[in-house]
Formats: sequence, structure tokens, C-alpha cells
Amino acid sequence: MIPDTLSEEQLDKFRLIKDKFLNNTNIPKEGKWKSMSKDNIWLRMVSQVVVVGNAAPAEKLNTPKIQKLLAFDTLAKLDPHEAANEIGRVLADIGTRYVSRNRPEDSPKVKAIMRNLAFLQNNFTDGPNDLVYHLASLPTSRERIDYLSNNFSYFKAKGARDFLTTGLGMATDVIALDSRVMGIVGRIVPDLPAKVNNGNYEAIERFLVTQVCKPLKMSAVQFDQLLFRNESAIRELLSCDATVVHDGPCLATSGSSSCGTGKRPVAAKMDRRRRLR
Repeated sequence: MIPDTLSEEQLDKFRLIKDKFLNNTNIPKEGKWKSMSKDNIWLRMVSQVVVVGNAAPAEKLNTPKIQKLLAFDTLAKLDPHEAANEIGRVLADIGTRYVSRNRPEDSPKVKAIMRNLAFLQNNFTDGPNDLVYHLASLPTSRERIDYLSNNFSYFKAKGARDFLTTGLGMATDVIALDSRVMGIVGRIVPDLPAKVNNGNYEAIERFLVTQVCKPLKMSAVQFDQLLFRNESAIRELLSCDATVVHDGPCLATSGSSSCGTGKRPVAAKMDRRRRLR
């Protein structure tokens, strides 16, 4: 069940997070896709598949050796069987989850990348370059998400949004509802569904945009990256005694928590903020 609105106390918690972390949060550059090469785009598409289950191996896609092995034109020139073998070897070597070293070319992730490669080859003269120009020509983020979701493997609700926001810098009005983002949201708004699925994704996203982003004058992608990139620090902040805020670090101990020095009641601080608005 999606709540109709946020309480003032809940909104103030999001405001506190914004005030504390947003200025130091790296936000994707709008129009980033315009300066990306064909292989930059393609490797980001590969990354969207690799990160499922464990994001760490995707970092290894940035090495020159891996980039050369997985270059779009290199794979496109290979026989499909050879291309699958090459992709499988690379994904297994970097420790991709769900890709076994025993016949890695048969893994669902390798098959997904091969489907994406084939779609680009069959539908765009210049592969990934033409894809992003096609996406840019679509009028709305919703249409771009639908195009990606309908035509590419592993590009569903969250993956498509992640690709458009942090990958390409082509959308600022959508939220990739990652488990880290929802972990923080759930701490503040426990009435929201605990699990995000295709049936409730858009309703949760719409709720957060209208009830948090707009009142706090943040874009959806700012909210997304604010929570995603500062998750550990925000959890620490929220773990502090709910009756205090602090200027120093939050130090939690078993059975109690301390939020540094200069403790002040949250309610008093919230009242002051409301009077100033």
C-alpha cells in the first residue's frame, strides 16, 4: 500500500539528509552520452548485466585489456559462437556472479549480452552510437525506459533507469530503486512496500518524486544518488537516537547510541525549520 503523503517528521528526515550530504554527492552530468564513444556505451550496457547479484566485478571492465577484448566492433566481427565464448571467458575471469568457469558461454548473463549485441547489430548501422541517438529522439524518459525494457535483456525497470541516469546522463526525472536506496527509504517511510516489483515500481517512484523531491527542490536523479552514494553514512545518521541530531559523528554502541556532542532535540530543530519556511 502506497501512503497518500509524508508526515512533516518524515519529510524533515529527508531534508536533514539532503542538507548534510547533497553538496558533496557526485551527480551524473547531463548530456554525458554526447561525449561517449561506441565502446563506452557498449561496455556500460555490458556492465548493466554484470552488476546483477554483485556489482564489484563490473569495476574490472574499466581495464584496457578487458575493454579491448569486449570492444563492440571486435565482438561484432566474430562468429556468434566465438563471440559468446570470448564474452564468457572474460565474465568468468572477472568473477561475474552466475557465470561459471565451466562452460561460461552457456550462462544466462552471456546469453543476455549476446542478445543485446545481436539487437544492436540488426537494428542500428553504428550500433551503440545509433542507439543513444535514437533514445535521445524519444520525447520522454518513460518512452526511453519502455524501449530499453522491451528490446534489451537485463534492462527492466531499475536497469533501464540506471543506464539512462548514471550511464548516459539522459534522464533526471527517474529513480533507480536500488536495494540501498530502498533500504534508506524504508527506514523513514516503513509504510511503503518492502519489495519493489514491476507492479509497484512506478507508484513508489511517483510517490518519492511528488512527496520528497518536489518539496525539497531536488531532481529525481539527485535523490537517487544522494541515497545511493551516501548509504552507509545515512544509515549511521538514522541509527542515532531518534530524539537527537548532532554536528559530530554518530557513535552507536550495543543497547544505546550516541550522536556526538551538542545534542539537541529533533523536534525543536524541526520546529525552527518549519517556522523559517
